[in-house]
Amino acid sequence: MATPLFDYATAKLLYAPQFSGQLSSIRGLVDDFKVLDYVEQEPALYSAENNSQNYYQGKGKLLVAPAEADTSVLAVAVNTKVAFMLLSFMMIAALGKRLYSTAAGLPLHKVGGSAASLLHYSHTLLCMYAQLFQFTMTLRWGVQGSLIAMFYQFGVCVLLDLMISDSPWENFKSLRRNNFKNWQIITSLVTCQIVWSSNSFWVWYFVPDFTIAFSCKALLSLVFSLAAAEAVFTSAHVFMHQYKFLELWIHKFHHCCLSASVSSNYIFNPIDGLLESFGPWLAAWAVYEFVMKDAFGLWLSLYVIQAWYTMDHDENIRTPHWFHHKYIDSEYTSYVAIKFRNIKDQLRVRVKRAD
Repeated sequence: MATPLFDYATAKLLYAPQFSGQLSSIRGLVDDFKVLDYVEQEPALYSAENNSQNYYQGKGKLLVAPAEADTSVLAVAVNTKVAFMLLSFMMIAALGKRLYSTAAGLPLHKVGGSAASLLHYSHTLLCMYAQLFQFTMTLRWGVQGSLIAMFYQFGVCVLLDLMISDSPWENFKSLRRNNFKNWQIITSLVTCQIVWSSNSFWVWYFVPDFTIAFSCKALLSLVFSLAAAEAVFTSAHVFMHQYKFLELWIHKFHHCCLSASVSSNYIFNPIDGLLESFGPWLAAWAVYEFVMKDAFGLWLSLYVIQAWYTMDHDENIRTPHWFHHKYIDSEYTSYVAIKFRNIKDQLRVRVKRAD
């Protein structure tokens, strides 16, 4: 089964939707190829659910079958124009708050009043939107959509967080206090974004095309996937609080984020990041492969898992995991609030809190 799956995935890469400029250059180079009714239209007008099947090759011609314009709520609300317009508004507002804070000589959390609170909660909503943008654009445009969403997500979850909050800067101080270097912080921010973006890419690459439609099977798939992901995450999390891995306390780097915010989800030792991301993701894949066989259920599950892990660190929502960062307490779960009081936490005493 692995060979047909690989062949199918490779075909998706070869015949994924391309931007009109690229198609124009291909048409100019290869006279025998013709692109029908596509170059003058935008990629968003083409079927997201059947993006690889819209491309087929026959008798020396590459034919692209046009799809009707998608007027669904998802198509209207989640697209590049809306996404970057929202990001622009937020950037302008965040910059205004940052400049006002600097001029007044006050910390960011002490300026702005109700307007500042609205700005912070708007940032939380935009972070949720950025996760949906990632999964949706990858589904629509494949590799190109994934790359666009990757830069967008980084702008929303990291750059905006640096502009809008003092917490990331406090966390950077904490990391340096614990003998971590600036290059480690920067490397982590970049590599984590690549890992997070790969989540939706693997679904697009390996899973047959599907229609976005909620069903009992998809929701049941989500429940099973979250349960499996929780078991994997909690087990790995407890282990990293108790024991070294390869002679290193790999989770310490992440737990130097004592004032967690959205960007804290980008502060991971590479081994820690891979364990805490691919562990729960593979749990959802196992549910898909061995239990439910529902493609949209897998897509939905992986989206919810990633969106939740991002929001788990948000300083506005302040989930139990946010307090786990603040106090490094015994709550090692992600979705449910359970304290493991019998766990001997070795990591807690190794995080230096003050100079």
